[in-house]
Amino acid sequence: MIQLHHVSKDYQQINALDDLNFQIEQGEIVGIIGKSGSGKSTLLRILNLIETPTKGEIYFGEKEIQTLTKKQIQQTKQTIGMIFQHYNLLSNLTVHQNVALPLKLLGKTNHEKVDELLDFVGMRMKSQYYPAELSGGEKQRVAIARALVRNPTLLLCDEPTSSLDEENTEEIIRLLKRTHKEFSPTILFVSHELSSVKTLCERVLVLESGRITDEFFNTPKDVSSPVLSYAERIKRGVKDVRN
Repeated sequence: MIQLHHVSKDYQQINALDDLNFQIEQGEIVGIIGKSGSGKSTLLRILNLIETPTKGEIYFGEKEIQTLTKKQIQQTKQTIGMIFQHYNLLSNLTVHQNVALPLKLLGKTNHEKVDELLDFVGMRMKSQYYPAELSGGEKQRVAIARALVRNPTLLLCDEPTSSLDEENTEEIIRLLKRTHKEFSPTILFVSHELSSVKTLCERVLVLESGRITDEFFNTPKDVSSPVLSYAERIKRGVKDVRN
C-alpha cells in the first residue's frame, strides 16, 4: 500500500503539489487525471523516488521514504516500473537490448525473461529491430516489456497513450489490463484523457492546481472486442454524425 500524508512540493515560488492525502491499495488500478500543469508529472517524480516532497510523508508499505538509506532507496526503486509518454527507448539499442537494459544496469542478464516479455507484448518477432524501425504503438509495447523486466510491484504510467492514435490506444489499454491480470502490479495511470482513464481504472482522482479536488469509483469499459479498422472507424463516425 502507498500512502500520502499532507504531501506538498514547492519549486521556489511555485506550489506544484498542495497537501495531498490519499492511499493506493496493493493491486489497485488508480487513475490520476488532470490538465497540463496540474502537478501530475511532479507527483510521478516523487512516487518514482526521483524527488522528495517539500512537506509531508509518503509510505511504501510500513516504510516512510524519507527515512530510507540510499541502499534502501535503490532497492525500492527496483520494485517500480515506469512507462513514459514518449517511450524513452535508446535509439542505438535493439528491442531486445532496450528491454534487457534495466537488468544490465544491475549487472544481471536474463535473455529468457526478456524473450518471454517480448512474447507477452507481441514484439518477439521484432526483437532485433531498432526503435526507428517501429511504429508508436510498437515502441510503447517495447517500453511496457522493459518496465516489467524487474518484476515491479508498482507500475507508473505517465500519459502512455497520449502520443498514440485511437487504435493503438485501445491496444495499449488492453495490454495494461493483461499486465494487471498476469502480474498483479499496482498501476497508477496518469493522463489528461478521460476516456483512457475510464477504460482502464477502477478509481480515479482528479488533480487540479496541485490538489486532489475529487475522487470517484469507476467500472472500466470492456475493450475485449476486436479493434475496428481505420476505414470502419471512419464509417462509424459518419453514421454517428448522420444520426
